[in-house]
Amino acid sequence: MKKTKTARPSGLHRELPAGLADILPSAAQRLITLRRCLLGAMDLWGYTPLYPPAIEHAEVFSRALPESAEELSYYRFADPTTGRALSYRTDFTPQVARIAATRFKDAALPLRFLYDGTVVRHVPDQRGMKRELHQVGCELIGLSDPEGDAECVALLIECLKTAGLNDFCIDVGQVEFFKGIFRDESADGELIAAITRATARKDLSELGKILENAPLSSQTKKLLAELPLLTGGPEVITRAKALASGQHSLAALENLEKVLSFIDAYGLGEYITVDLGEIRGVDYYTGVIFEAFVHH
Repeated sequence: MKKTKTARPSGLHRELPAGLADILPSAAQRLITLRRCLLGAMDLWGYTPLYPPAIEHAEVFSRALPESAEELSYYRFADPTTGRALSYRTDFTPQVARIAATRFKDAALPLRFLYDGTVVRHVPDQRGMKRELHQVGCELIGLSDPEGDAECVALLIECLKTAGLNDFCIDVGQVEFFKGIFRDESADGELIAAITRATARKDLSELGKILENAPLSSQTKKLLAELPLLTGGPEVITRAKALASGQHSLAALENLEKVLSFIDAYGLGEYITVDLGEIRGVDYYTGVIFEAFVHH
């Protein structure tokens, strides 16, 4: 049998566009194993699979993004047939929300969906971040009370354990607490944005400079100055209640307390850290937010 030599394709390069990467066999196998673990855990909790298309009408994603981030977050192009603006998937949540509102509008609530796949995002100046990300996730729709938030946190912990992780913690915050601080103040948008950036970075020095001459009440300044430090156990909520005066913020704290009580009922309180200074994505999220941190 004659052995033929395969010609190298001309014009091909090893380099990929910035922010993209080939996933080679060993890493791909780990990715598949992890995906199976996570999807299996979600399936056991009653979540059913859903696969939205990779390309959507751009408005599906633009409605879910703050105006300041809209043009920087997704790749937008015209449909050659209709001329309508399309976008590669930047996040599954807006797509699942569209499906729930159209295909399941008469279905009994709550709805529980799981999904996995890639998302593609534009990253300005790259900043070492990836453009294509692999995601496994789930959405709980129609159960907005504290029990629903607690279920999501408990499921996250189950997923981490299923993936073989044990040394981790879950930071839980409440963005409505932060939003409520400004309900009774006359602060303009520029001042609020500056305070938000400094708080999100937990930059106490910068935050102090901003608050020094800010047209805010002394009580509000005191609360904002301490906000990045309001992290720890349930005692954080007690401290926040002593500092807060607005009804919106106090209601948010009461909501968070109820969520934590349900998490305790799951027997998972040991994994939780309360962090009221965690306000990243405050323009996007509402209510309880949480993030996992794994210790190396």
